[in-house]
Amino acid sequence: MTKRTEKDKNGRKEELLSSLNLLILALLAFLASITFRRSAGIIAMTPFAFALCAASAFVKCGITTKLFMFGVSVFILNTVENPSLTSALIHTALCLLAVIGFHYGIGAVKKNKIKGISVTTATAAVCIILSLIFIGNPIAAVKANAKISEYTKENYPQTENSVLGSFEFSKIYYDTETRSYAVDAHSSKFPTEGAAISVKRDQLNDGIYEMMESKVSEPYILEMTSVLREAFPNESFEVSFDGFASLPDEKLLFADEGELYDNVRYEIFIGGVQTADAMLESVSLYTDAIDKADMEYASIVFKSGIGTWITRSVTVDPHHLIYHGNARIRYTSVLVSNRFAEFIGKTIIDN
Repeated sequence: MTKRTEKDKNGRKEELLSSLNLLILALLAFLASITFRRSAGIIAMTPFAFALCAASAFVKCGITTKLFMFGVSVFILNTVENPSLTSALIHTALCLLAVIGFHYGIGAVKKNKIKGISVTTATAAVCIILSLIFIGNPIAAVKANAKISEYTKENYPQTENSVLGSFEFSKIYYDTETRSYAVDAHSSKFPTEGAAISVKRDQLNDGIYEMMESKVSEPYILEMTSVLREAFPNESFEVSFDGFASLPDEKLLFADEGELYDNVRYEIFIGGVQTADAMLESVSLYTDAIDKADMEYASIVFKSGIGTWITRSVTVDPHHLIYHGNARIRYTSVLVSNRFAEFIGKTIIDN
């Protein structure tokens, strides 16, 4: 009876220790998955997660169990939060490499100290080098993050905006495809239409600003379209956004609804126009309708096509006099922007 009791006690003790080891291993795997994911920002670029993988080598569990717990945890959290499957696989592969390397390296120290230390050191070096290549350099990330933060504070509203709502920016991460440090940005009014603001070799690229400008312009485009549609219900035309005309220190995304009427540049394509005289007549009628509606604008470029590659264009200034008779038609390639065509006209043709 005494021997059975001792065996039972030893068995329960082993079960308890086994459960405790599994609990510790699960905790280490969870912490690794929390810190080793793209949304963790700069923390993911530090060796902190690898230290947790090294700590798992001291937990008395089989290598298969360790690989399963760490692999599943890191992959799931990266997949849930990260739209890039490649990034999730990179994080998972690096974590598994650290777990298996430290498991055998630290485990070999008791049998062969030199071999064990060599394997452990090599594992740490390889993991850190691969992390710098694929996850990012924390020092470079700090510099890029400071540059992006300064830029967003100057160009994006920090509080609720009536047009765009509030802006949210992710923690910085390394984009392996563009080899740049980036922050994902989106507006609360348009949460599914975000883009990245990135820094590469000290050059900042804003992928969302033009998108947000376009969103700000939509009410003005709709109103201009409504004015012309009411005046010409059967005409064929299309109103589009051609940018904002503003001073360098104006912050367009900070503007409230209805504040930018005189900043909007419109492009209006008139369909069905066959001759230059017919276009001038249409432009005159359209301009009169816009003036009668008391619509403000920075400029309007009327266009009509005369072929697949060439368009006629007439630019209307908001401070125009009697328009008809003073218009000048320019012929430009469809590949040339309105602003470039205006620059060519002013600097070369007009002179």
